[in-house]
Parts: sequence; C-alpha cells; structure tokens
Amino acid sequence: MPPASDGNSALISGTYTATLRVTDADGASHTDTTQVTVSDVAPTAQAGGPYAGNEGSSIAFAGTATDAGEDIVLYEWDFESDGTYDHSSAANGTANHVYVSSGIYTATLRVTDDNGAWDTDSVQVTVNNVVPTAEAGGPYSLNEGSSVTLAGLRRKICAICFSMMEKSRW
Repeated sequence: MPPASDGNSALISGTYTATLRVTDADGASHTDTTQVTVSDVAPTAQAGGPYAGNEGSSIAFAGTATDAGEDIVLYEWDFESDGTYDHSSAANGTANHVYVSSGIYTATLRVTDDNGAWDTDSVQVTVNNVVPTAEAGGPYSLNEGSSVTLAGLRRKICAICFSMMEKSRW
C-alpha cells in the first residue's frame, strides 16, 4: 500500500483502505471499511517563452511543470517539433539550444511523472539572421589595363563552429 500523503495532506495515487468508526453517547460503536482508489493526474507542462535569439547563438529555454503528486521524473525538449527529443533532464526544464539557420521554429516541452503520465506544451522560437561580414583584403595596386584577383574572406559567426571562414575569389 502506498503512503497516504505526500506531506501536503493530499492523497497520492494508489488504493487505500478507509475505516469509519461511529460511537454513540452510551459508548456503543460500529466500524466499517471501504476501498478508496486515487487515480494519477497527468502533469501540466509550461514551455515558457516566447523565445528569440540570433542564428548561431545559444538560446536559453526555461520550461516548468505542475503535478498534483509532485512526482515529475523527466523533462524533455524537442527544439524543432519533429518528434525527436533533443534534450532531457530529470532535474528541471531548463536547456540551451543553438539554431544554425534563421527562421520561426516551434519547440515542444514534454514532462512525465513517475506513473508514466505526460503532457506537452509548445512555444514559438524566432531566430534572427546574422548579417555576414565581408573582408576584401588589400589594399591592391596595379597598372592601367591590368587585371587583378581580389582574395578576401566572407565570415559568419556561429557558436557551434566558432567562426566559419571561406576563401572567396572575385
């Protein structure tokens, strides 16, 4: 038999035997028992947000959950809402994620309690474009009628790959 209370005077899920005893003014009494079944209630996920950040930069997510039995055992984030949960934690609903491309995304938080009941909540994530930086090199000098090849760099900052540099020729 599970414990009758979680310390907050609320019954937690399980089956219990309840006993009722009545006593009259003359001291005569009678006792009867019955079974009481308390069903699990699924937790409620709260994804927080909305969230926004720049492509290539870490975005902090702070989801929470409520549960009548206070028995959340798993928080999971699916950052693209593609059915694949990219981050999980038994401790809390906080996570960080880097989107490498700009756009509007939907992130989903799923929370699960110790009885396997779960809930999800989704939130919009806006990822802003980061303008690349052009570096043309030089200075260059040449004579009239000559051709020149400019060798420069195109740079776009990315937290995952630190900085990506590609040589470009014009």
